[in-house]
Amino acid sequence: MKRALSWGVCSAWVAIGLLSVVPMAGIAGRSLWGKWRGRERERRELEGKKSRRVYTNDNFPSVAPAAMEAPNPRPPLPIAKSHRQRAGEAELEKQWRKRFAEARARLHKAELDAWQTRIKTVFVGGGGISA
Repeated sequence: MKRALSWGVCSAWVAIGLLSVVPMAGIAGRSLWGKWRGRERERRELEGKKSRRVYTNDNFPSVAPAAMEAPNPRPPLPIAKSHRQRAGEAELEKQWRKRFAEARARLHKAELDAWQTRIKTVFVGGGGISA
């Protein structure tokens, strides 16, 4: 009982302390807010008084039409490749096509093996389907 009474007294003192501090914090907060608003208003007034420079085409030197170049009406012709270069590219393309075909075949075989393993596990081994 004594302990409950001491906790009640402590909590009462804490409540009194908080109630006395909260109004002061509110007043201080409002005064800071007011100071900030006043400074912001002054800054805007000063900013409005400053002359702002507006730039137009008259402020910049004009470019003489003779200095501008006419665009090239035709695109440049592609550089003709020699017969040797074309043959080399064709051989390279053949090699890559062969490598991709082999890779696709290996992938297909791996997928079939995976399905075979899964089917054996479910139907032959008697196991359940696992995700």
